[in-house]
Amino acid sequence: MRWHCLVTSAVGLALLAGCQPQRMFFAAPGAAEVAALRADNDPNTVLRLQKPETKPAPPKPLLDIPPEQQGDPINGKVAVKVLAIVGTAPILEEEVADARYRYILTMPEAERKGFNSLPTSERKRAESEISKLVLEQLIDREVVVQEAMRRIGKNPRQLEKINELAGKEFDKQLKGIKTQFKLKTDEEVKNFLRDQGVFLEGLRKQAEREFLYVEYLRFRVAPVLERIGHREIVDYYEKHPEEFQTVDSVQWQDIFISANDPSKYPNRQTAREVAEQIMNRIRTGEDFAQLAAQYDCGVSGIRNGQGEGRRRGEVRPVEVEPLLFRMRDGEVGPLVELPTGFHVFRLVKRDYAGQVPLDAKTQNQIRDKLRNDLFRREAKRMVDDLRRKTTIERSSLLP
Repeated sequence: MRWHCLVTSAVGLALLAGCQPQRMFFAAPGAAEVAALRADNDPNTVLRLQKPETKPAPPKPLLDIPPEQQGDPINGKVAVKVLAIVGTAPILEEEVADARYRYILTMPEAERKGFNSLPTSERKRAESEISKLVLEQLIDREVVVQEAMRRIGKNPRQLEKINELAGKEFDKQLKGIKTQFKLKTDEEVKNFLRDQGVFLEGLRKQAEREFLYVEYLRFRVAPVLERIGHREIVDYYEKHPEEFQTVDSVQWQDIFISANDPSKYPNRQTAREVAEQIMNRIRTGEDFAQLAAQYDCGVSGIRNGQGEGRRRGEVRPVEVEPLLFRMRDGEVGPLVELPTGFHVFRLVKRDYAGQVPLDAKTQNQIRDKLRNDLFRREAKRMVDDLRRKTTIERSSLLP
């Protein structure tokens, strides 16, 4: 059983407050405010921390776009395309392009390679579908960012701090791009992005808004996540026993000493002596992985000494399996002699079939899962609520 904390994607709603230390950039509500704003006194209702809002004014065409960027419609020249207007803010074609690029960039490697290998017509259709998806996600983000800016708009120092941290997060992303695509300098990164039709400053701006979006969602949903306590963890454990089952398995290490390679050892007896010496060195506390890297004649040397197979019927060589399942954790097994050579092996850990105990590790895993699930539900509810309060217009320009 294994869960992972959610990770914030390029444009996705995926963050868990418990995945990293809590950061609060917004003033926490007082007890009276919380009580007054708790809807219908329903413990399952999200806390509404914002003040009642008036109906937003209808948007004006091409708001906040300078005339020089609007192009010359009479002569058919268009500098920018507005794909949606959220409240008073336009979402431009270039923003969707940046978001689409980040979406593709964060695909699993195999999926991304498959996408890049599509025929031109199919790729264009796929890009169009991604554009529609990221536009809706950008609208989600925009309604949340506007709500956050209403809260912190009068505190420039607070906004400056958020942007500073957002910049640091973006620098980490740039470092990841450098590593992934083997780029050395910032200039190489700029050129690489430009070749994809994406500009670095545009990505930086998107990253800053993404950071504010995520931080504000965390702030708003955090009080609800605190409802998950020990009772909820135990209930989940008892109601979902199938998620906590383990099978009989072993983690083990192996070193193979070949008896048929004269370039390694001149004869079988020498190979046996070397294997016995290694076995004794392991029993006296020497590092197994280092010895495997130095002496192994098979493949475990490049796998940090890890043996092949974990469950019954999977362990190789088969002669080792019955011995492993009778050993205790940390024990070094007897030398196993085969026609091809000798195996020195050690049992790292044995997992017995049955239900995982509700220990601290399991409780933390359940807590993370419950918080992930609750965060998704409550964040979606909050975003949907903000969408209903905001005037949203979509353009027909999206392919």
